[in-house]
Amino acid sequence: MQQDFHQAPDGARIATYTWLPESGHPRALVQIAHGAAEHSRRYDRFARFLAGHGYAVLASDHRGHGATAPSTGGRGVVGEDAWRAIVGDLKGIGDRAAAAHPGIPLVLFGHSMGAMLARDYAQEYGADLAGLLLTGVFRTLPGVEIDAASAELESEIAAHGRGHLSGFLPRTFSSFNDAFPHRTGFEWLTRDTAEVDRYLADEDCGFPFCAGLALDWVRALRKINAPDNLARIPRGLPVHLAVGEQDPCHQRLTLVHELLEDFRYLGIRDLTWKAYPGARHEILNETDRDRTELSGRYGHRDVAQLGSALDWGSRGRRFKSCRPDQLFGRSEAVSTESGGGFSRSRGEECTPGPPRCSARPIRRTKQQNPEPAHGILGRTGPCCASARSGCRGRRVPR
Repeated sequence: MQQDFHQAPDGARIATYTWLPESGHPRALVQIAHGAAEHSRRYDRFARFLAGHGYAVLASDHRGHGATAPSTGGRGVVGEDAWRAIVGDLKGIGDRAAAAHPGIPLVLFGHSMGAMLARDYAQEYGADLAGLLLTGVFRTLPGVEIDAASAELESEIAAHGRGHLSGFLPRTFSSFNDAFPHRTGFEWLTRDTAEVDRYLADEDCGFPFCAGLALDWVRALRKINAPDNLARIPRGLPVHLAVGEQDPCHQRLTLVHELLEDFRYLGIRDLTWKAYPGARHEILNETDRDRTELSGRYGHRDVAQLGSALDWGSRGRRFKSCRPDQLFGRSEAVSTESGGGFSRSRGEECTPGPPRCSARPIRRTKQQNPEPAHGILGRTGPCCASARSGCRGRRVPR
């Protein structure tokens, strides 16, 4: 691992990390966007795994995180409009790596909050990407109503300033551990107790955000889920989601299914996903992360198999046409044809099943979040198999 610093246009020094394959010429570049209140060095094992399979890996510590934090005011502290600045940092760092490796495809890997940053990046700079991989992903912060949360944080900033360390995120995450036997309060991250203990012992993990960064994140939820911004993602960009089935962040997969519906309605042509039985939030730090090729389990192999599907020949960076199981191992495909259904299978290739429709709407307040792109509240779209018959329900993956 090589550590360096990227000088942002506003003067911030962004800590960067690079892992290069011994073979020299990388199969692809994988850029990592880490999650909230952690840092990129936690991905060293994963990055070394990828480098051993011929990938060049680059990562950075977001503003207010890791080795970047001293440049922005400390852990959890950032300047103005931090979310947009972080997306800009990812773009600048990715551009620098692409210039050093011309012609090599760039795949963006985002985890948790980093998955939201990656979605924003795909909306702004999707043409630069050969693939988008999202782990620990959820469409929005569970239980957060955007208008109410924004008003609360704006009042906090008016009273104490943007740099004031806020209790907003600890309160938001406080219920995540309720479903698991309590030992440390962070059992929701992974079943691996050693990984939980490392997280607790790491002073660069688990810190609160300043009110300004928390507000920027909440406001970003509306931006990345707005239909006009979703529509900016290139339809030909391959997208893969991987989550732990027991991750409390996605509310029993509800916030994953909603995101899949968004992507599907937009017409993303290469969309696959996996939910791993028993796994929690950090699938790269789970107990069976290092299973063999025959078992086909967990995110390490998902990304390691990516190179066999990449084509960076004379026609440009794109994915070869292949079945989902060829692209990401055992997978769950999402049909993008109007009227196609979802079909799930444990350990088998998954193909579009018969249309299914439920007239049960999601209870969503106007303050909570923008509607998915297809507008499930009172309007129909090609996501609904019975749209032509006037059904106003939503497709429910089963």
